[in-house]
Amino acid sequence: MSKITSSTLKWLLLSGLLVIAISLILFLQSTNPYIDRLSDYQQRIARVLEAEVESVSPSIVPYPERRDLVISLPSISMDWSDFFRISQCDLQQWVAHRNSQLGKVMEPATQLAYEIQLMEQIARCLNHAEAPVGGEWKTLFEKKQQQWPFVKWNLTWADEYWQKLFSTSGYQQSFETDEILHLLQALRSIRLQIEQANAFHLASSLAASSSFQNDLWYQAFQDLESHQGVLMRLVYELLVMEGVLNQSTELLQQHLDSGDLCPKPGKNRKLEILSNVLNKKYLQRIQPRQAKMTELMRQLEVELAAWLPDQKHWGDTRLNDEFLQWYALYWKTHEQNGLRERVVESIRQHVTVWTKIASQCEFRMI
Repeated sequence: MSKITSSTLKWLLLSGLLVIAISLILFLQSTNPYIDRLSDYQQRIARVLEAEVESVSPSIVPYPERRDLVISLPSISMDWSDFFRISQCDLQQWVAHRNSQLGKVMEPATQLAYEIQLMEQIARCLNHAEAPVGGEWKTLFEKKQQQWPFVKWNLTWADEYWQKLFSTSGYQQSFETDEILHLLQALRSIRLQIEQANAFHLASSLAASSSFQNDLWYQAFQDLESHQGVLMRLVYELLVMEGVLNQSTELLQQHLDSGDLCPKPGKNRKLEILSNVLNKKYLQRIQPRQAKMTELMRQLEVELAAWLPDQKHWGDTRLNDEFLQWYALYWKTHEQNGLRERVVESIRQHVTVWTKIASQCEFRMI
């Protein structure tokens, strides 16, 4: 067995230290600096008031598994004789593609685009002025229309792109405002194309024309995939914000009620330090970010609500309970407020307690 020389040991040690250093730098670069600001703000208030507080580290509930969300649908078929009887409108080509090897392994974005364009083609052929297709195709089209809400659900909320969209991978990492805006734009782009396609399917006139744009479609799905996990980073930041503000508000209120914040008129060192903490740490470094994040969350609530299925058209089928519980934790529903409303209320209460301190202790907030 060969001996390990001292120079080799030194090289291994230096290599190990280098790996640790690089890992530490990458870790520090990836963590969310705004969460550090919140924690620093909370700790400074606690030190001034000579109190102990626990760091806020909320848990994240993961998005439900695909197997729990997928809705089973009966297959729609047609007799071979009816299929081969159709020669116009390229319908044979469309249906044959779905049954080909490539057609059987289409990924969700491609399959959803295929379903949209197939229904457009059938709708166009049903209204063909010279040689409309027969009743068999009309029946098939009606069945596909009935299944469409479930197909759309299975290929969005229940499939891999939405799993990635709401992934909790790296949920404590930093993110940029533009990343959320890109996601919003991508979701809107996909949804608008689907809505336009729905309008085309319902049109009874040949004057209606399809506006499906493949380039925009696949670019939007690519944007969803490239921003995996960003939405839950926003959610986590808001959860930390809610926790820090609630704890700090309670602490300030307790000391205000006890009378030790402003026991007598005149110069008060605690109030001077707290005033600096409020101005330099909260009003200048935290509050502007709060306004941006709550507004982004509001826009996301509106967009995601537009994606939710209208269950009036679902018959006896109901959304998965686990999904409904997950959704209600973070996003506004008809029955209850979401995370954004809770954060806004936490901000309101926090500003209120500072206003009370300023009034009762006679110091300027700004």
